[in-house]
Amino acid sequence: MNNAAASLNSTAGAASIPQVYFWSGFGKGQEKWPIPSTTLLVLFFLGGCGAPLVGGATALVLGFLVAAFFPSKQLRKFFSRGDMMSILSVTSGAMIVGNFDALGDILGNETLRFSWVLLGFSALVIPVRIQRLRGRMGTCCLVIAVLVGFNVLTTFGNTELVRAVEVNGSYLAAYLLIMINLARQKTRDAFVFHLVLIMAVNCGFSLFELLIPNNSVSISSSKIGDETVRSAGIYANAIASGLMAANTLLLVSICSTKTNPSAKEKLALFVFMGICGIGVLVTFSRSAALCIFMAGVMAAYRLSNNKFGKLMQYAPFALGLMLLTFLGAGEYLSSRGGLKRDATKRYDMVKEVMQGDVGQIWVALEQRMTAWGPSKQYWQRPKLAGYGWGKIVESRMFPPHNMIILILAETGWLGLLLFIATVIYLCGFGQWKMTSQNMALFASLFLPLLFIVIESHSLFTRRYFAIYMVMLAFASSVLLQPGNAKHR
Repeated sequence: MNNAAASLNSTAGAASIPQVYFWSGFGKGQEKWPIPSTTLLVLFFLGGCGAPLVGGATALVLGFLVAAFFPSKQLRKFFSRGDMMSILSVTSGAMIVGNFDALGDILGNETLRFSWVLLGFSALVIPVRIQRLRGRMGTCCLVIAVLVGFNVLTTFGNTELVRAVEVNGSYLAAYLLIMINLARQKTRDAFVFHLVLIMAVNCGFSLFELLIPNNSVSISSSKIGDETVRSAGIYANAIASGLMAANTLLLVSICSTKTNPSAKEKLALFVFMGICGIGVLVTFSRSAALCIFMAGVMAAYRLSNNKFGKLMQYAPFALGLMLLTFLGAGEYLSSRGGLKRDATKRYDMVKEVMQGDVGQIWVALEQRMTAWGPSKQYWQRPKLAGYGWGKIVESRMFPPHNMIILILAETGWLGLLLFIATVIYLCGFGQWKMTSQNMALFASLFLPLLFIVIESHSLFTRRYFAIYMVMLAFASSVLLQPGNAKHR
């Protein structure tokens, strides 16, 4: 039985037998892995690290823009066919996930915002390409639309309606646009390619932030005085930056569906794993550290030609590379005194977890719970429909680092039940075979989302976080369901 969609053998006239679908080969027509060459990866990584030294903020912003609009083979094909919609879809989707809204912050120009430009691109692409989201993919989008619509409804008579429409509407637009990109192989491959280049620049920039902690280009929210303590790259928030690096590696791994990759393609994935390892280490995010190793397992699976039997032959090398880059960068920064108090503590905790001390995870969660206090008056006495979406921000309270607490406070019991129902629906339980292979894929996608729910308040307020809900729906709607994959 091969890695493509397959069914169990059946005799003529016998009752139909449920299919056993192997998600590894859902895109059998893929010519090559959608990952840039090793040379490009290294150049863009070094560019992200060196551009601020050479040309400051302007050079760095140009580096990110070149990554988004690099004349890749995929974009050249779209251009030669006059397919401008695909070019807009791919580039704007990659810039949304890459948080190009922050380019104005890097330049120190509050009037330069990509938000409306990217929403404008989305407004052009979505009406034209929405028909691609058929069947369950379309239903997943409808479910998300109902959830964000309910968020807006809770504002009536409670909180600011305009802001709720803007934030929730832009989140929905990002969700639809990313789903449209993943729905077809050509746009999916191009989207992944350009997102990888953007992430390589981001990881390089993140390393620069710690190598030169007193630089004036960093927009990290984690600073002591004028020195950057934890890198955040273009995302400003260290946790978000680390999680996005890990998620990009995961996305590359599940979208690389060619079953017999070349040695060059494997080397490129291997190098990208190392780049992401560095990008995650310098954020000192414990959640991102756990997610990057799960993504590393999936990458190792691809390196083993999608064969679980060979996974253990590749896993030590793949995870060893990540350990080497992760711990190597950490020890180097520690030895030169480049780590401040909070970063040192976090780095030591991550090392202890890697050495088997899982108790550090519970310590981290307990620290997160201290952020619940300011909003206690709302979540301790929740209303049926909450106090209104955006209530915590409008009350100028420090938001709780927990989506369950935030949802309960702002949209109440109904909002929490609707959120749980939405996630369960996106999981698609009962519609796909729970084989070990499928469960490995599902766990690698669901656990990062779980970490965000437990440790973040930004799941619905940051458009780039839409990628997590998208990937869960993409897996259950396409990767794990052969019927939906036939025409993709």
